[in-house]
Amino acid sequence: MIALVAGLAVIVAVVVAGGIALNVYDQQTKIDRSTPTVVVTQLVYEMFSNRDDEAVARFSCRKAELGPLRELLSGIKAQEASGGPNVKVTAEALTLSGKSEVHAQLRLSAPTGDGIENWIFDTADQDGWRVCAARKVT
Repeated sequence: MIALVAGLAVIVAVVVAGGIALNVYDQQTKIDRSTPTVVVTQLVYEMFSNRDDEAVARFSCRKAELGPLRELLSGIKAQEASGGPNVKVTAEALTLSGKSEVHAQLRLSAPTGDGIENWIFDTADQDGWRVCAARKVT
């Protein structure tokens, strides 16, 4: 009888620990589209750091106009392919203008120096915030 109770206690402990671990995993891997600024940060990371088109699509509107960002990425890839330094791109100084327009600075970092470009991202709440367009401020 004691062995049966001990066995059941172990099973319950394993099930509870598994449930806790699953909840923690779910929270850590959850896609965050909670605000326009968060989704811009996520999209820039996925496009320039991970270079993952599927992940970029998760943070984009269905008919997103991301041509200028893709052109920037193509230029960086061409530079790297020709022996130039690797360039890291990060979104900084994000500010929300109105309800859905995000102004951001993209920092282009390379061993040879940093550059800053000002960008505007148009977002929309489509089952979570998504980037619908991006344009460089000239």
